[in-house]
Amino acid sequence: MAKIRIYELARDLNVTNKELVEKIRNMDIYVKSHMSSLDAAPVQ
Repeated sequence: MAKIRIYELARDLNVTNKELVEKIRNMDIYVKSHMSSLDAAPVQ
């Protein structure tokens, strides 16, 4: 499965790293920082 770094996804979505990390954490997905990777499934 493909993985994407949070900072890359934030760049693609035109949001800050901090905003995206906060939104992901609100979805009960554990991420340590903007350098963490996400599987493609939660991203879609």
